[in-house]
Amino acid sequence: MKQPHQHFLGVRLKTTSSQYVASRARDPTFEKLMDKYKNLLKVIAVQDLILENPINPELSLDFLSRLSQKLHLNRGAVSFLRKYPHIFHIYHDPMKS
Repeated sequence: MKQPHQHFLGVRLKTTSSQYVASRARDPTFEKLMDKYKNLLKVIAVQDLILENPINPELSLDFLSRLSQKLHLNRGAVSFLRKYPHIFHIYHDPMKS
């Protein structure tokens, strides 16, 4: 592992945080796990929004689309929901269109 500070002719140079991050070795297994964990947190956040109203546990795509940036749904709400068909059900309600 590299030292957080570099020495050059006896002078101690500070390493910036970006240099430190770039110098770290990445663990592909850990990175994959963290990606899955981040997606799980997004799923839970959307489920929490749906379950806030126990009488009518549903959420409009329009509302979710407005929150997609805050929830970090990078490819949009519809794409995110379609990624998890066993968790979320998308349907068209003609009464609310």
